[in-house]
Order: sequence, then C-alpha cells, then structure tokens
Amino acid sequence: MALELRPTIITLDALLPQMDGWIVLETLKNDPELRDIPVIMLTIVDDRNRGFTLGASEYLTKPVERDRLALVLHKYANDNPPVR
Repeated sequence: MALELRPTIITLDALLPQMDGWIVLETLKNDPELRDIPVIMLTIVDDRNRGFTLGASEYLTKPVERDRLALVLHKYANDNPPVR
C-alpha cells in the first residue's frame, strides 16, 4: 500500500490485527523506495529502543495527546507534498 500511495508520513502501531507492526516497520525501512518516509510509531507497547533500532522517526506511547501528535506530524510534514 505504501508503494502505491507514497505517503508523506506513516503512523504505525506495533500491534496490528493481521500482521506484526515491527515487521511492517522493518520492511518499510529496508525498502529503498520507502525508507525515507518518516514512520511515527503510535502504540501501547513501551519499547522505544526497538522502534528506533528498526528505524522509527518518532515513538509515541498511547494514549497520545492530540497536541503532541500534531507537533510530531507537523515536524515531518512536507510543505510541498506530491500531487495525487
């Protein structure tokens, strides 16, 4: 999906219903076409070291305050996103 949509930022939970979020993060960061997309981990799992080791740009533990999330998203937002 990321290859098709080419998002500016990806938010990802470590706990996903169909697959392991850690594997998704590792897969994204090992793909030359996707590795530069910032991945913001939003999860209840308190394992920052693992997240950063696998390439997460930020790691926020749920519950996440709206203002904190907005600041993090703004930090990685592209001022000139691609037109889709």
